Amino acid sequence: MEGLMTIKRCVFIILFSAIFTFASSAGINIKTPAWRKVGELGKEKNYIFVFCGDVKTKKGKKMMAVLEKTKKELSGRKKKSKKGKQKRISKKIAIVEVKMDDPKERELIGSFNIRENPTVLVVAPNGAATGYFPGTVDKNNLVESLVSLKEAELIKNLQDGCVVFLCFHGNKEPDFTAIKTDLKSVADNFKGTVNVVYANSDDKNEEKLRENFKMSSESETTVFIVIPPGRTAAKLEGDEINKANLMRTLLSSCGSGGCAPSSCK
Repeated sequence: MEGLMTIKRCVFIILFSAIFTFASSAGINIKTPAWRKVGELGKEKNYIFVFCGDVKTKKGKKMMAVLEKTKKELSGRKKKSKKGKQKRISKKIAIVEVKMDDPKERELIGSFNIRENPTVLVVAPNGAATGYFPGTVDKNNLVESLVSLKEAELIKNLQDGCVVFLCFHGNKEPDFTAIKTDLKSVADNFKGTVNVVYANSDDKNEEKLRENFKMSSESETTVFIVIPPGRTAAKLEGDEINKANLMRTLLSSCGSGGCAPSSCK
């Protein structure tokens, strides 16, 4: 099978199947003090490490030390460019602490099915939960969970129960305006339960996303239909991408009840 089901780095499938106790098109609709703080930090473009547990325990101290060290290192992280020069990479990271026995945070703990003390969630700026680590975590785990903006957009839509048209495109394709019109027209029929995510094939920030879907920057315009929790249901390329074919393929993919939006069944 193509796409998400064949890749190892598929955090949203794991998150959706392993930790969420709800299956609602409302998605992650938590209203606790800590989650509101997560939302505020996200608006400031922070990635958030949500530490759930007791920082005074041995395991809690160890996990918090890893979070703080990773936060500090990422703020001054450097990467070599092709010319050998040092390129500075900076990620805004914030840490939010949640006590598991806090009655005000019961909804957050229950929604993410957090049972082990401590547990850390990684949340992207848009509110997508991209990492879930009970008991222990290391820097590599955390770094892998800091997904790109487009991958976070994809994950957030899936966690909200939406079907996604993931469209990879180039900068100079003459037919792209028509494709965008057709994608929007079909998605609009489903009242927000089908959304479009555009990923520029030439965007270096989206290299991992392209790898996940086995795309290259030279590929022609390609649309993947991705359904919750993260299964690639169909792939359309080039001339296959038109209004009639998109609608037919979408209904064929979701018509048996395989996707969350009720309007798609």
